[in-house]
Amino acid sequence: MVAASGAAGTDPESLKNRIAAVNAKIGKEGQKTAAAVIAQLNKLKSHAGTVRKSASDAAFALEIEINDFPEPARWKVNNKKQISQIAEVCKVAITARGSFFPPGKQPGPGERKLVLVVEGDTQFCVDRAAKEIKLILKEATMMAVESEAPSRSFGRYLVTNG
Repeated sequence: MVAASGAAGTDPESLKNRIAAVNAKIGKEGQKTAAAVIAQLNKLKSHAGTVRKSASDAAFALEIEINDFPEPARWKVNNKKQISQIAEVCKVAITARGSFFPPGKQPGPGERKLVLVVEGDTQFCVDRAAKEIKLILKEATMMAVESEAPSRSFGRYLVTNG
């Protein structure tokens, strides 16, 4: 029959005896290691519900230079809807930084070319987002090049009025 005070071994004296037995088994080094692990777990637990104050708090970051891509490709990858979709799916923060510099012009001191900064909590998330961004850049660049190329609608004969 179980005592009315609760489950067996939950009274303070019993807990003290169990803790002393565990400490005796693991020794001084084990106690130090356990204390360090518990401190890390408590730190993670306390930060689990907090929201990052800025994207720079991320553990992993990657810069993708988009300055030298055609304008339609830069626009497509820098589109707010596109950025928010990638950020939501990949669980990253994406920020555009720098300024556009036309071909041949180099940025001065304190300036930088246009880049997208991808920041996330894991390397996998950052890599996945970067892969998606590069795919969009590649597709948009190919479309821009195709639209600028002269159409191949000419044939063997030339039709003239007259």
